[in-house]
Amino acid sequence: MKKYGLYYVLLLLVMSGCAWGKFGKLEGNAFNLNKPSGLKGQDKASVMDIIGDPDFVLSEGKTEYWGYRNHHGWHIIAIGMSESKDLILEFRGDKVETAYLIHKGSSLNIIVPPPL
Repeated sequence: MKKYGLYYVLLLLVMSGCAWGKFGKLEGNAFNLNKPSGLKGQDKASVMDIIGDPDFVLSEGKTEYWGYRNHHGWHIIAIGMSESKDLILEFRGDKVETAYLIHKGSSLNIIVPPPL
């Protein structure tokens, strides 16, 4: 009987839709997105070799900010979780002065049937 129960659960997982996804350059999983190490002191060309073109750029005086959007999440049957963080690189001149994360939000998704 346990064998059929396991097959039933596996069949539900396959047919109900399971998804895992990652968008962006951050390392980690849906529970803990971390910035790549070793960015401080890198020049712009090296940063682009490591993590690619920025999603957005902002200049303010002599400081330039590069931003990378990141999203990671998973969904199994009726439960899911996602997290979004932006990686911001602060350039002074041609070198990365600071790299930090801005937490954009996280969500825990539970699909429930509507009340009758």
